[in-house]
Amino acid sequence: MVTKRAPDAEALIRLSSKPADSVEHFSVFNHAFRPFFLLAGVWAALPLAIWVLVLAGVFAFPIGWGAMLWHGHEMVFGFVPAALAGFLLTAVPKWTGTPRVQGRALVALVAVWVAGRVALLAAGSLSPWLVAGLDLLFLPLLAGFVLAPIVKARRARNYGFPVLLLLLAGANGLTHLSALGLASSTTLLGLRMGVYVEVASVLVVGGRIVPNFTEAAFRRAGRDVVLWRSVALDRLSLIAALLALTVDLAASGPLAGGLCALAGLLLLVRLAGWRGLSALKDPLVSVLHLGLLFVVAGFGARAVFNFGLASAGTAPLHLFTAGALGVMVLAVMSRASLGHTGRPLEASRGLTLSYVLVILGALTRGLLPYAGGVLALRAPMVGGSLWALGYLLFVILYWPILMRPRLDGKPG
Repeated sequence: MVTKRAPDAEALIRLSSKPADSVEHFSVFNHAFRPFFLLAGVWAALPLAIWVLVLAGVFAFPIGWGAMLWHGHEMVFGFVPAALAGFLLTAVPKWTGTPRVQGRALVALVAVWVAGRVALLAAGSLSPWLVAGLDLLFLPLLAGFVLAPIVKARRARNYGFPVLLLLLAGANGLTHLSALGLASSTTLLGLRMGVYVEVASVLVVGGRIVPNFTEAAFRRAGRDVVLWRSVALDRLSLIAALLALTVDLAASGPLAGGLCALAGLLLLVRLAGWRGLSALKDPLVSVLHLGLLFVVAGFGARAVFNFGLASAGTAPLHLFTAGALGVMVLAVMSRASLGHTGRPLEASRGLTLSYVLVILGALTRGLLPYAGGVLALRAPMVGGSLWALGYLLFVILYWPILMRPRLDGKPG
């Protein structure tokens, strides 16, 4: 009996492509990573830049949701879902051996995402039901596009991704209930739930790609570095993290604090075994380890909060959002785009600077509030500015990469 070979590490985010001798007319909509990674980069920088300008008193915010809620919503349900779409619609066809989403179907999906963003911008002048309808359509559609090939190929280990997308859609629904007059205080709960679902996604994806990419980088460099990996620890840390996120979302207190501390400790031990310190000279690899380190920091901050030791407002949440999500999304998009467009897996000075700006922005926003006083007050503006500049630099650097054919002339 002939068995199929499991995809290697690099195949996790490599394009499913036609044979090298085939002819494919280039279009940005031939592959999902191109439009969605660009949109994610733009939408990471723009809403945050607007929020910073509002904080600085440059102008008043005219949008119906208010500046803070709109900024939070668009980071959680605009920026990250675009990046997830680019990643999953690129990876799932390779995992399952099924045709990719392209052409008119991809154009339509992109249009639905854009419609949601426009609807939120016009929330003050449109019916709340229309705004909700347009905004809530994207994630269920994406889940359907992801689920269909997984079911067809019977890849049970990948069912978690459409489930996470549907949970994210449910969280987005909670954010609209107040505007619809159906509830009075679910917007912030929906935002937190959305963040926690996305952190869970980072842990699932990171558990697959970070150790494999680290090993691949060591092999390319001719280095004999052995990673310590444990399936039992992988499962235990993921279960602990999911349980901690669930309990922390439901109610704060010592139980949530203990679970967050346990999850953070297990994830730190797992991450240490992947030898990130030995990969510091490779920015494409080290930034992935730093992204997961922000997850550990986020759990630690939530543990401190739940034990009543320190609050610092939304700083713990920003260790998850600006830190874990922001850094990991940038790391995956930049690496995937290089590989999928036939470029060497090497970080340019500009890309490295983009990483540094986003990491500094996340550290400023997530840690400076603990200092109190003027530093805490300045953290949102300073951290937000650095973070937005990092993503703006990514867009400038990757616009020509994502808008042009592969360098090697292959389809992609």
